[in-house]
Amino acid sequence: MKPKKKHEVEYLSAIVAELAEGMNIKNVIDLGAGQGYLSRTLANNYGLNVLAIDSNEDQTDGGKYFDSRAKVKNGSVQHFSRRIEDSDLSAAFDAWHPESATKDCIVIGLHACGSLTENTIRMLVDNENVRACCVVGCCYNLIQTKVDGHEDGFPISKKLSDLGVNFNLTTRMTGCQAPATWTEETSSNFYRRHFFRALFQKLIVDKCLAEAGKPLLIGSLRKHCYVDFTAYVQAALNKLKMPPQCITDDEAKQYFEEYKDKEDQIKIVWTLSAVLAPVIESVIVMDRYWFLKENNLSTADIVPGFDYNLSPRNLIVVGAK
Repeated sequence: MKPKKKHEVEYLSAIVAELAEGMNIKNVIDLGAGQGYLSRTLANNYGLNVLAIDSNEDQTDGGKYFDSRAKVKNGSVQHFSRRIEDSDLSAAFDAWHPESATKDCIVIGLHACGSLTENTIRMLVDNENVRACCVVGCCYNLIQTKVDGHEDGFPISKKLSDLGVNFNLTTRMTGCQAPATWTEETSSNFYRRHFFRALFQKLIVDKCLAEAGKPLLIGSLRKHCYVDFTAYVQAALNKLKMPPQCITDDEAKQYFEEYKDKEDQIKIVWTLSAVLAPVIESVIVMDRYWFLKENNLSTADIVPGFDYNLSPRNLIVVGAK
C-alpha cells in the first residue's frame, strides 16, 4: 500500500473495530471495497467477518488475488461484485455467509464515491440487520441531487431540504478542493487545467460542436495532456469520442494565443471558489449528520480522521442504533 492508503486503512480499521467491539458485532460490509485492503485488515487484525463489495469486477478479482497471497488467518473476507444504487442490501445478504450466527453488521466505506455515501447511511436506517455505519465520502461532484430529478439525492436531510439548499455541479466540484495542501506547483497545475477546460468549452461552442450553457463531462486526463492547449484539445476530443479533425491544431493554437491573457481571470475566479471549499464540504457532511439525527439513532457523529495533509477527505460519518 502507498503511505496515504496505509494511513487511511490503519486509522479507519481501528475506529470500525472499536465500534464493532462496543456493539458486540462481528460482521462488516465494506462498500466500494476495491482490492480489499481495508477488508483484509479488519479480518486479519481484528478477527471480523467482512463482505467486500465493489462494482468493478476487475477490482473484485484483484481483491481475491491479494487475499490468496495474504492468507487471511483471522475472521473472513468474502468478495461480491455489485453496483450499489440504493439502500437495498437483500442481494448482498443472500450472497453472504458470515461465520457468526447472526447477520447483524456494520456498513462502512473508505472514500465512498459520490452518492454511495448517502446510500451507505440510508442502509443503517432502512435495514434491520445494519446496526451501525462508518463512512468517509469523496467525489462530491458525483453526488446525485434532488434538483436533477433524484428523489433520494442531496440534500437527504429534512433540515436542508426545507431550507431549499441546492449545490450545482460547479459548487460540488469546489467542495472537492483542498487548497490548504497545495504547493506552488500544484496550484499552477490546478489553474492551468481549469483555464484549458474553459477555453476548450468556448472553442467547441463557437464551432457549434456543443450547446452553450451545457458543459460536457470530460473527466480526468493524464498529466501529459496539459503540456499545451493543442495536446489538451486532442485528449479532450478523444475522451468525448469526437473526431480529432473537428478541431485542427492550428485552430487550437489560434484560440490559445487570442485568449491566453484571460488565464489570470480564471485564476482569480477559482481562487475565490477554492476558499469556499471547506464551507461546501462542511454543508454536505452536515447534511448526512442531520439525516442520522432526524432518524433518532442512538449515535450520530462526525469524526475528523486522517492527517489532512495526507488525506484531505477525512471527515468520518458515524451512526449507530
